[in-house]
Amino acid sequence: MKRLLLLPSLLLAACAPAAAPVGPLVPGDVLTLTGTTKSKEAVNVTLTVRNKGERDGDGDWEYDADSTQPDSAFIILNGEQDFVGVVEGGGVLGTDGQEDDRVLLCLGETTGPGWRTATGYLVQESVTDLTTLLGRAQSQSGLSGLKTLAESSGDCTITRK
Repeated sequence: MKRLLLLPSLLLAACAPAAAPVGPLVPGDVLTLTGTTKSKEAVNVTLTVRNKGERDGDGDWEYDADSTQPDSAFIILNGEQDFVGVVEGGGVLGTDGQEDDRVLLCLGETTGPGWRTATGYLVQESVTDLTTLLGRAQSQSGLSGLKTLAESSGDCTITRK
């Protein structure tokens, strides 16, 4: 009899909507991106997360962020939270002091969930050149792609505050 009474409870529990996954970042979280480009330019950018994040088909978390301009940055964390990437494209100044189409890309390795800092590669290129570089790196096998990226980059640190 007890089994019979338990069955409706189990059915209801099975039909209840599952809680949506909660991302590792929340709106208002602040991150800093610091580093040095390959051409030895110092970089120091503060990023503020704008949204709750969206999970893509691969389980990675994607966030919009404010930096030097509103909604000018993008943050991605892989599902295991052992890699983080930041693309920042707002207000980058060229050597002539004028804004240009260069973007910053920092790809860093973390310590996993609950990470506070990530260190990695910093690339500052035009959108076209960055797309070409990433395409070339992805088309290479094994560590060759990483070597291609490393040869074109400086270093960076992403810190969660």
